Amino acid sequence: MNIDPFASSTFSLRIAWFSAILGLICFIGFFEIVKKKLGKNIFMFVWFSLCLLFLSPARYMLFQSILAASYIFQSKEAFISSPLLALYIPTVFGILLFTGLFLPLAMLIFLREIIRDTDYFFSFVKGISAIIFPIICLISSYIFYYILPYAAWALFLLNPNDLIKATNGPTAIVYKYITKPLSPTIVPDIFYQTPQRDIDLLRCHVAAIYMSNQKFWYFVKLQYPDIYEQTLKKNGGKLPNKNLHMTTIIQRIKMAADKFKH
Repeated sequence: MNIDPFASSTFSLRIAWFSAILGLICFIGFFEIVKKKLGKNIFMFVWFSLCLLFLSPARYMLFQSILAASYIFQSKEAFISSPLLALYIPTVFGILLFTGLFLPLAMLIFLREIIRDTDYFFSFVKGISAIIFPIICLISSYIFYYILPYAAWALFLLNPNDLIKATNGPTAIVYKYITKPLSPTIVPDIFYQTPQRDIDLLRCHVAAIYMSNQKFWYFVKLQYPDIYEQTLKKNGGKLPNKNLHMTTIIQRIKMAADKFKH
């Protein structure tokens, strides 16, 4: 029986679940704001909500919030180091929030002013706005995922043990069922040598994005000791830089199909 080197305590998981529920309530409240901005136009509300959910980084930012809230309760050291998250939230997270949510939301408010006094189905302007908004969401996603690896520098000082432990419980559930479907994922090279389970995808992603190179290989050493030793031998006793790749949902389906065949 394999022992998880990054298992969380029962107390940490309970507190993490409580904070995750609060986070989900706030996430739902965000769409209430969208509904108010669109008024009584149910069709446009549904369409714009779907665009925000599946084309913008909104679901990933929910995952970030749940991960951060879970991290704080993993240990006393994690709680003490929480001011680092306070540094991350108004600076780096603020930039990500602007590109990921505020940009589409600003466009949403602009489009609302255009479509507010038009007819329900037969407005040309309405059709154009319905086409423009998903494009804006896609642009915001591209910018968001492009700057994400560079925006995590403020978290490199966090304890790697507590950071990976924060992927347990509600974070794993939110990532698997809300964030991961139809979303690109940034992973390191070594991910393709792992069993490629959902937890492997999540932990490799978190370690690659939110850890320095030294702490990343510390994670690999504990989580995948065989991969760590093979990498050392292959590189003459030196550890290479973590190389990041963007995986799409199509690539993950193909990898799962290949794995099923074998």
